[in-house]
Amino acid sequence: MTDKVMGAIWAFAKTTISELTPSRARAMIIYEVMTYDSSGDVQKIDQKPQNMQP
Repeated sequence: MTDKVMGAIWAFAKTTISELTPSRARAMIIYEVMTYDSSGDVQKIDQKPQNMQP
């Protein structure tokens, strides 16, 4: 999962967060996923982009 997210965010993240390392970015991704829901469940993928929501 982290590799897929890293592929989507890495180019932007490394230019906007100073001294960001791949390990730190992966830790941030895992933290966000695990704190999204107190049960630790991964949220379901939203099939529609936010700007396409009714």
